[in-house]
Amino acid sequence: MKRYLLQLILSTTYFCFIIVLWGCDKDADETLPKESQNTFSENATVWRGKTLIFTKKDGANPSQISHQDRISEEVWLTRGNDGKQIFNIKKNSSANKSTSPEGTMWALGTIDDVADLQFFNFRALDEGKPKNLLGKNLVLHLVEEDIYLSVKFTSWSQDKKGGFAYERSTP
Repeated sequence: MKRYLLQLILSTTYFCFIIVLWGCDKDADETLPKESQNTFSENATVWRGKTLIFTKKDGANPSQISHQDRISEEVWLTRGNDGKQIFNIKKNSSANKSTSPEGTMWALGTIDDVADLQFFNFRALDEGKPKNLLGKNLVLHLVEEDIYLSVKFTSWSQDKKGGFAYERSTP
């Protein structure tokens, strides 16, 4: 977080302020604040096991179990075929730009640096454009279960097809 000093020209008063990052979605009527947090504790569970590859093909029905990554008891990730982002089908029937996937927070970085990362909602990463996340190292926090795991998106379909793929760590 950067701090800036502002001086009013006709005054000797100085103000210290912090710039908050904002994302904007061209289809949305409002901007989305990129509120970050890091709640990592030594009691958290960190998954460093084998890599699992999950793929949801274009047009596949997100309500079918085979098209959901059931990461834990509380987080089942999938994506609708309407071109929106991923969502937690255990908690919601479709994506919500400001909260999806519910029960998760995301950070750019590696699991080795988890204690120092800042976590955001999914949409706040990389200007709200999931296609920009392809090939980048991410850490996913399953909030209710306090689990951290590595994720790297390998594909993201455009034009309302609903396909996506990633690799992630396991317990």
